[in-house]
Amino acid sequence: MQVTTTSYQLELKTGKDSTCDRIAEVKDFDKTKIGVKGLLDSGITEIPRMFHHAKVEDHTETTPNGSNFSVPIIDLQDIDTNSSLRVEALDKIRSACKEFHEQDAEVRKSFYSRDMNKKVRYFSNNSLYRDPAANWRDSIGFFLTPDPPNPEEIPAVCRNIVIEYSEKIRALGFTIFELFLEALGLHSSYLNELDSVDGRYLLCHCYPPCKYPIF
Repeated sequence: MQVTTTSYQLELKTGKDSTCDRIAEVKDFDKTKIGVKGLLDSGITEIPRMFHHAKVEDHTETTPNGSNFSVPIIDLQDIDTNSSLRVEALDKIRSACKEFHEQDAEVRKSFYSRDMNKKVRYFSNNSLYRDPAANWRDSIGFFLTPDPPNPEEIPAVCRNIVIEYSEKIRALGFTIFELFLEALGLHSSYLNELDSVDGRYLLCHCYPPCKYPIF
């Protein structure tokens, strides 16, 4: 795949022969820093080979009738009094991240990185160079603990809600942990002795509509 960029108008050559160099194609795509959304917005008429997945046979085993397995359900209705506020925050984070992915490519590009050490980064396919085929997906990720990013590092369109949503999810997580501890006969203060109990990484995906969903 050869990619030439002029104001992010991409010219893609997606040869179908077996000699297609996938690594070169991936590098060309990655260098644009605009992700699948930018690829789609460029007006492509064919899905590049790097996104073609080989046909996989379904070897799923059916579960015998009469299985005794069941999924336990924890009813938080009388315990969690902030569920409506959290649902509202969930709607806000969805809208904000959708707005980020729909911004101009030039804005998104400034956050694009494959550096796993960055606290905030926009990228397409975390294992882009390792997987045999890429997923039709872009992502923005936020490492929120133990050393959270400065607010200025978070895109303006989702800055406030990312911070708010993170705190609400933390509160929910601690509520669930406390219930587990109670069931195990442990005091809730045991949480304070655990070093890794507050790990938070927020990942927001974007799956642009595919005009040619045949692969």
